Amino acid sequence: MTNNQLEIINEKTKKPAELQIIKKDFTTKEALQGAVFSLYKLKDGFTDTDTGKFVEGNFEEVKNNLTTDVKGRIKIDEVQDGTYYLKEVKAPESYTNIKMIFGPISIQNGEITSKSNSEMYEISVDKTNDDKITNTVTIYNKKAVFPSMGGRGIIFIVLSGLIMMALSVIMYSKKRRNEIA
Repeated sequence: MTNNQLEIINEKTKKPAELQIIKKDFTTKEALQGAVFSLYKLKDGFTDTDTGKFVEGNFEEVKNNLTTDVKGRIKIDEVQDGTYYLKEVKAPESYTNIKMIFGPISIQNGEITSKSNSEMYEISVDKTNDDKITNTVTIYNKKAVFPSMGGRGIIFIVLSGLIMMALSVIMYSKKRRNEIA
């Protein structure tokens, strides 16, 4: 400040983000309770732009045991700027565990700047009139499909097996009697 001049410096302060994870059924879009996630952040000095993929050694786990509530939601406050990935550790009951790593989720100035590249998850940013930003990652899961057991066909297979076993015993007995006689 010289000669009665006032110098104003406007530095934009970085605000931490609020990150919301929502878990839903892929088909019905119903909320899923009981999914467990871990949140990983890219370590300082590393980049994921070379591969565009999650490389385990380049990331540190910053949150774990994040479990969805009855509304299928997890809320994480005070998420600092950086690049993150989400990993599903445990799927809800009767759903398959997703092996896919969700991300990158890039946060700058409290807002997600990356986009989803998969039908298995969506990224959205909602702003309210009071400048509150809610960053949401919605992850979809498919029900586990188990092979059908039983049914009408099983009766035929069991009866065929029993008949073949009975015929084998009868043939063996006849052969044995002929050898003795």
